[in-house]
Parts: sequence; C-alpha cells; structure tokens
Amino acid sequence: MSNLSLYDFPEIYDQVRTPDPVTFECIYKLITDHLGRKPGSVMDPACGPATWLALFSEKGVRVAGNDICSEMIDIAVEKCGDTALELIVGDMCDLQFKKGPFEVTFELAGTCGLLGCESKFTEFLKSILEHTCSGGMILLTVFFHELELYNNFPWVVGEWGPFDVAPQGKAWLRYEVLKSDAARSIDRVRRTVRTLDVSQCSDSLVDEYDMYSWKEDAFWKMIAKIPELEYVTSFRYDEPSGIVFTTKGELSGETTVIFTRN
Repeated sequence: MSNLSLYDFPEIYDQVRTPDPVTFECIYKLITDHLGRKPGSVMDPACGPATWLALFSEKGVRVAGNDICSEMIDIAVEKCGDTALELIVGDMCDLQFKKGPFEVTFELAGTCGLLGCESKFTEFLKSILEHTCSGGMILLTVFFHELELYNNFPWVVGEWGPFDVAPQGKAWLRYEVLKSDAARSIDRVRRTVRTLDVSQCSDSLVDEYDMYSWKEDAFWKMIAKIPELEYVTSFRYDEPSGIVFTTKGELSGETTVIFTRN
C-alpha cells in the first residue's frame, strides 16, 4: 500500500473530487428553488481546493471556504479570484471566519463523516451555525447505516473516471467499504486513485480511514438538541437519475440533509 494520500496531491484531488457539471447544476437549482433566487454568499467548512466553491464562483456567487491544508487553500484562492470573501486555513469544528455570516453553508463531500463521534459532529454543527445567517440554508452530506444486503465485505461504493490530470495524465477513483463496526457506528473505507501518465504521481494512492455511519434515530435525537436547526428535506444523488428525495425515517447510505437556520 502506498504511504501517499490523495490529500498529498491537491491538483489530482481537484480533478477527481470536483463535481461534474450535471451534479452541480442539480444542487444549484435546489438551492435557488429554496431561496427563490441566486444565493448571495455560500460557505464550505471543508472546501479542499474549492471543488464546489469554484463552481459557485463561476455563477458570480460570493464564496467563503475553510480547509485544514494550506496547499488546498492556495489553489482555492487562485480558482475563486475576486468572488472570494474569505478563504482560510483552520479546523472545520472551530471556524474562524471574520466575514459573514453566510447565506448558504454546505458540506457536500462527506467530510463530516470523518469526525468519528456524535460529540465531535455536534461541535461541528455549532461552529457552522455561528457563521450561517438567520434563515440561511445548510446542506450536509452524512452517512447512514446501509441496507442489510451490504453485509458481504468488501463492497464497492462506486468507481469513477477517467479524469484528465494536467498536462496529459488520467486518473480513476474507487471507494470500497472494507468492514463495519455496528456497535461503534464506524465503517472502514478504502479510497484508491489509480493514475496513468501523471508525472507527479506514478503510484496508486490508497487511503484507508474510518467513517462515522449514523443510526438514523440517533441522528435525529442529536439534531433535536440543537433548536437552531429546522429540518427541510433530504435526498440522495443517484446516477444517472440525479436528485432522489428521501423520506425521514427511511434514510440509508450517503444522504444530504437540508436544514434552515432558525
């Protein structure tokens, strides 16, 4: 297994983790339909190299982002240009934005699943609430226990590619769940990036990490303790059908939950 992580290569990360135009337009329409107009500002607490923010920037939306890695923020600054309100290096559970609050907050990459426990997730929620305006919109991609048919490990979550990597390379992305610890609500995930003709990275990049997978009743009990959050709806994004709205009480797998900030 390579000792290198995808996160060690911001340029490759940018290519394989940026949403495709169809996905972005679906999410953008969902936000504008909810607000009744284009958002005035958006904030991503774990923005990476502006994988989502740059697409909002292209729409003329003012953007703010935070990431733990300074190299990711360097790329975000270059991509977002004059539409950037604030792009900072820091902890997503202790955001230190000086501007804002922001109208829309989103974490759509599933990074909050890395927080590992309910108390840390609650800390994260309180941090983003401090920087989301009253009446603002919050979109969070979280993971819920999968259906029973996924008891045989490992199982493939998905495979994507090829992605173009400058100047003439290609990359492919694959996610697998290796095992599940139901008692701790932890899934062990392996992410593999295979490259071809990528000069800065000739080896495959393999990461293994723990993802927190919620029992749905525990998730809603936690949300009930935070009166500033009002549930709006939830959805899965399934290819090729796009956004598929889901029913509260029947959430499974990777799901985006939408709240209004009271």
